[in-house]
Amino acid sequence: MNIKKVRHQIVTAARDFPVISSTELIDETNYAVKYHLIIDQLTFVQVYHNVDTDTISYVLVRSLSRIYGRDCCD
Repeated sequence: MNIKKVRHQIVTAARDFPVISSTELIDETNYAVKYHLIIDQLTFVQVYHNVDTDTISYVLVRSLSRIYGRDCCD
């Protein structure tokens, strides 16, 4: 999978969740992308996907503190 497709999938999937008010691209390289899925002013889900290693991680952040995190590899 390429980065362009990953970006599209993240943004499209976020639209399916009414709790997500917006998406913000934080970082992008040739092999990885990081987004913040904004819930409110203090809360977001950080999504990271590395297409070279097929690593995906999710972190729930509230008031700049990590509440929950999950790393996934296929």
